[in-house]
Parts: sequence; C-alpha cells; structure tokens
Amino acid sequence: MLQWEPEATDIHFSQVSSEPEGPTTLWSHYGMGDAPDLRVVTGYYMQESARPKRARNDAWRGDGPGAWHLWSALLGWERWPRRQEAPPPVAKTAGSGRLRLFVSHRWESLDHPDPNGSQLLSVKVGLTLALSAALLQDDEDAGTISGLPELMAAFVRDTEPSNLVEPALLEWAAGVKTAAEDSATETDFWTRAQALEGEYVRPLLNRIRDGVLVWYDFVSMFQSPRTGDEEQEFRRELLELNDIQANAATVVIAGDAQYLTRAWCFLELCGGMRHHIVELIPSWGSSVGIGQSTPRWASRSDQLIGALNVLGLEAIHRSGLEATHDDDLLNIANLLSRLPLMGLVDTDDSDLVGGVIPLPMRDGKWISVGSPAASEPAHAIGPLPVESFGDLPPPATLVSAAQAYAGADALNGPIGIWVYTTQRVLSLAWAARAGELWATVRAHLEAEFADGPRVLPARGSDVSVSCMWADARALADDGLGWTRIVPSTARLLVVVTQADLPAVCRIYDRVVGSHLACGVPVVTFSPETGRTTVHLPSADGRPRANPISADVLAAPRIRRSNAYPRQLLMGGDIGAENIELLAALRLDPGEGQPAPGRVSETAAEAGLGLAGAEIPAAEMLLHSEHRVRLEALARCTAATWDEWFAPRLDRSAWAVGMAPLQLDVIEQIVRAAFDAFENPFKRRRLLKVLVTDHDGYALPPWIVEQAAELIPMLHEREP
Repeated sequence: MLQWEPEATDIHFSQVSSEPEGPTTLWSHYGMGDAPDLRVVTGYYMQESARPKRARNDAWRGDGPGAWHLWSALLGWERWPRRQEAPPPVAKTAGSGRLRLFVSHRWESLDHPDPNGSQLLSVKVGLTLALSAALLQDDEDAGTISGLPELMAAFVRDTEPSNLVEPALLEWAAGVKTAAEDSATETDFWTRAQALEGEYVRPLLNRIRDGVLVWYDFVSMFQSPRTGDEEQEFRRELLELNDIQANAATVVIAGDAQYLTRAWCFLELCGGMRHHIVELIPSWGSSVGIGQSTPRWASRSDQLIGALNVLGLEAIHRSGLEATHDDDLLNIANLLSRLPLMGLVDTDDSDLVGGVIPLPMRDGKWISVGSPAASEPAHAIGPLPVESFGDLPPPATLVSAAQAYAGADALNGPIGIWVYTTQRVLSLAWAARAGELWATVRAHLEAEFADGPRVLPARGSDVSVSCMWADARALADDGLGWTRIVPSTARLLVVVTQADLPAVCRIYDRVVGSHLACGVPVVTFSPETGRTTVHLPSADGRPRANPISADVLAAPRIRRSNAYPRQLLMGGDIGAENIELLAALRLDPGEGQPAPGRVSETAAEAGLGLAGAEIPAAEMLLHSEHRVRLEALARCTAATWDEWFAPRLDRSAWAVGMAPLQLDVIEQIVRAAFDAFENPFKRRRLLKVLVTDHDGYALPPWIVEQAAELIPMLHEREP
C-alpha cells in the first residue's frame, strides 16, 4: 500500500519545468533565473495559492542547535574535512543575526560524502552566484528557480542594507554574472570569479561571508571512528536533526535522481519544506524542482507522515526509501513522524473520498442543491492567525477521531462542524481539535461580525462534528475509507477546510449550497491562514430546493468526481448485495439495481464462460480489485479513465461477461503507452488514436498489436 510508483507515472499535473530555457550556462543551470510562484496543482490547472507566502527572513532570527562553519572558512578547503579534523565550528548553538544554511546532499561513497570535492566546489560557486544575483535584484518580490538569491537579498537588506547599493559590490556582482554566463563548469568559473575580488571589494564580501553559517553533516557531526563521548554527541545531534533544520534554510544539492530515494535526504527535504528550502543545481547535477514542485513534495511528505502516525513507524519499510544501514530507517521514521503536515492542496479527480458528506434533512427528506450562488454575498473575516495548524495529535487520538467523526451518523447539534481536506490524516487531526477551532472562530465572529447575533446559536449550544477527505494517494488509509451522506439538522454549519479547496471542489459547493437553501448560515474557516468567510442565506430563510426521498448508499472508495447525491442517494428497494456490487464496480446507482448477468455468445467465444451461463454478483465482485488498480494505472499514466475506458465497463459489459476481457485489453494498451513514451501527452495521443477508432464499441484484443504498430510511427513523427 505504501509502495510509491515512479514519478514518471504521476502526471496529474500542470507543472512548469524547472529546467531553464535556451542555452544552458552556469548561471541558468544553478537556478539564478526567474521562476513563477505557482502553488495549487489540480487535474485541470494551476492557480496562485490563497495561502500567504512563507516569510523569508526566519533563517537568521532566533537560535538553534548544530555545529556551524563560516562561509569564509569554506573558501580555503579543497575537500570537506571530518568534524574531528576540522577547525572548531564557529557556533554549536547558532545565534541570531547570522544566516544559517543547512546543506542537504547524498553521500557519494561510504567513506566520504564528497570524495573529489565537487559538492564543496558547488557550494562555494552556488553561494557566490546567489549573492551576486541577490545584489542585482531590483524587485523585493522577485523569485528564482533556486530560491537562494532572494533569501540572500532579504538577509543583506535586514542586516547591512547599504551593501545593496554599494557600487563596488554591484560591479563585482555584474562581473560574476558575466563570468557564469560564459562558463559551463565550476572549475572554469571559479578561476574567473576569484580574479574579480580586488583589494577593495574583498573585505566587503568577507563581511557578508562571515555572517553566513553552513551546516554539512560530514564536517558538522562526528564521523566514524568515534570515541565514546563523540558517539554520545553524534547520537544526540542525530535525534535533534529536526531542530537543527528548524531555524535554518535548507540548501538542496540533489546531484541525481538517487537523492530522492535516500531516506536521510527525503527527511531533510521534508524538514526544509516546513521552514525554508532552496536549491543549487550543479553543472553535473539535476534539479528536484523544489521551486515549482512544492505541492507535489509537500503532498508526498504529508502522506508518509500520516502513514507513520496511523500505521506505525514500521511503515517506513514500505515507502521505497533506502538507507545504507537498515537500523537508520526507524530513526528516520521517528523524525519524520514528528514533523507537522503542510496541508497544501495538490489534487485531481482521482482523489479517493472517505468519511461523511453532510446534507440537510427536513421532514425525512434530503435537500441537495449544487451551488451556493443563491446566497447573499459572503462576508470575509480575518485573517485570523492560528499557529501549528499542521501538528498531529497522538496516534490513539487519530484512531478515535476516525471512529467518531469519519464514522459520524449525523450532524444533529445546533452547531455542526464539517472538516474537509485533501488529506485523511489532516481531516482527522483538525476534527480532533474541532472544539478548540470553534472556540477561536466564535470569539472572532462575536468581536468582528456585525451579524453575529443573527448567525450564532446561544453559548453552550451542543456541537456535533463530522469529517471527510478527498485524498490523492491515501497512503495512511487503514480501511475506514467508506463514503456516506449523513443527515444534517444543524442551525449553523462550520466548514473547516484548506484555504485553496473551496475554489476547486464541487462537493464543498453542494454542501454549502444545500445548507443555505434551508436557511442555514455557513461559516468557512481555514486554519492555515485564519481566513473566516460567512455565507448568509436569503433574508426570508425559505428553502429553495425540492426535497428528495431516498436512502443512503455507503460506498467504499468513491472518487471526488462521482461523490455526488446521484451516486450516493438511492431508493429503498435495492438489496445489500446489489449495493455492494454498484459500489465496487462504480456502476451508476441512478440507473437502478443491476440486472442478472448471463454470458453472451461473444464472451463465450472469447473463452469467458459458457453461453447463457448465469453470472452471479459474487463472480463480478472478484474483478473489483483489478478494476480499481487499472483505473489508478490509467489515470496516473495518461490522466484518463472516464472518457475512454469507463464506458467499456458499463452495466452491459458486466451483464454479458465481456468486462473481464476489457480489463485485460485496457491494461495492455495503457502499459504499452507508459513503456513507449515519457511524455504523458504522447501517451494520451496514442491511446486516443486507439480508442476512438472503436468509438461506441468494445475494445478488441487485437488492438494491442495495433498499438505496437503505431508506437514507432509516433516516435518517428514526434522525436
């Protein structure tokens, strides 16, 4: 369950490539060029995040543990020394006023992380380029692919702002940029860069360099062989790695794709994202795309953190992460499990929905409308700062929250709180803190909202809580992933959700709109920003929707694209066996219960049974897992399922016994597309050509041979 697929299969994206356009020079390769700040990724588009940008000046405020070395000291080293042979660190507890840079890298050998000194030279070159880019920036809001220049600029602006307009430094910076644009290797550039440091500019540069501290594990932690005291300090520092990173900016030097497979590196990547993270991309290395891919890595780290908290630290062994010493994995898991969730929205229509969807119930009938557009204009209050929104409670609390709130039968108090996020564990964590969050929101509404008396029930009114999630990966799923609509009789609905989710989700629209249609005010609160929005119903408060008589279909692992009342509300004349079948095979409940199946002559000719033989529901259910896995494969390989493949697995395909054959054919052509092309759009083109040639018909087995013939042609046309 926790085994991650290769990144090439994850194409629900609108990502901007982090690779620089045009000829590659050292300047562009190191990420000194401009980059967009795009934060919210969905299956359809990207948009700016409603979350405020993280402050960029926290890496030199406060203090923190760790053995730190001056940037200026690095200039005299050709190779990283062991901690035992290195000059004493400038600080074992780095104080305020110095920029702290935590270098995250992969060890290149068991004896030494950087045997030929290429990482050390890249750090020296990267810091030099970043400082020059910082001095040349004329916009405080500028953003680069690396992220280090704007950090440097903020540090200089805050500590010695006169350096930003010092002519000698500006001339040096311009010369460095020219040298970097004329160089393809670090060695070539470094010779030119050193020649640019004249007698006047060098003292100015050294003043800045003496204000920058570097942490690199080999020179900052005692290395083997260690004395008893050194071993004790090494173990202590290992366990406080999160704290060492917490008050620093993490500088990633990935080198190659293996960086992302190493457990220590992934831990450092996760820690850096939660505080401040930048990247340097050496001429010999590749980018992990931290600047443009923060949501992707944040989502993956949140998923693993959630899995470790729900399933136990042993789940690290299923993550695909590797460590030289297996014993290290549990230490890494322990450090990961303590990190807070980031809760960024990174989502698509393949998200698995679990928990409950509250819809109003009046006089025994459901109220369901699709949009809150009929409400009065929303009133925004805030932002209301809420600290530590991503902290997780103990695992036992998460288990209790799953049982009580994901398994809620109703929202039946005067105040109903519905927690809805794109991560299962985040929903459970916020649901467990529902009382605390509501107290904060209520106090804010009473103080700042003029219509407070109209909206707020009396103090002491009962509060009921439910939660739901639409989780793209669901690594922390423990089997409680059923989706249900539950009746809401609340007189005030409080939606606790991520700041970016309402803009991209119709489930949110339906829940809000349905409550407004019943005259129920809705308060939406986003803990990570503190923004509070109040939706008021029409002044007359009269319902604006026709009530629906229906029973609830509880379905396992519904997706966000079909978690609507038509899929979940049904007439009461359908049996339990048919409900299970509808849910497992994703058949449309709106068409009623499935008809008894019998093998058709065509299916019999394909070896799928005897013509006319009955196909019991239990036999159809045997194919449920294959169907679910195949849907995930198709969505992840070419962002497709509903348009091309789902129609081949409708009621009739199951009723006549052809669906198993369709599953096999679909899997073969999807895997062929994946193996043939790295570009997901080329995969889509191949599949579209294959499928549309059989529009309205089942896919024949020989379509696999047709795919093999088309692939070379597409390669030839589009190299």
